[in-house]
Amino acid sequence: MGNRDFYFRNFVILTVTIFIVASAVILIFQNETGIDFISFLTAGLICVLNSVFGLKLILNSINSGQKRFFIVALGSMTARLFLVLIAVIVGLLAFKLSKISFIFALFSFYFLFLAIETFILVKRINLHKRIES
Repeated sequence: MGNRDFYFRNFVILTVTIFIVASAVILIFQNETGIDFISFLTAGLICVLNSVFGLKLILNSINSGQKRFFIVALGSMTARLFLVLIAVIVGLLAFKLSKISFIFALFSFYFLFLAIETFILVKRINLHKRIES
């Protein structure tokens, strides 16, 4: 339990730090870059929430057997992808966010956080295998 919390806590700290630093940089250089800050901020928040909730679900399922782990991992990935798709549609249509800034930030944060999430998950699974052996 402690290791799972350690990995999750580190992931949350890392993703939130990346988001805050990137947002500060965009805010400072907003005029030079032409990136809409509100669109950037919204996309970043969507990706942070998506990644944090997803990793929490997956980490909770590691100890519950291989079949349940795969169901939770693949099911949560599918559900999260659809929730992000709905958030994109709502953001672009209802809130009239800047399309280029929003989509660019969304993809950037999504793939960066996905890579970090995968790295942390692999480390956690390898630790789990060593403990079981």
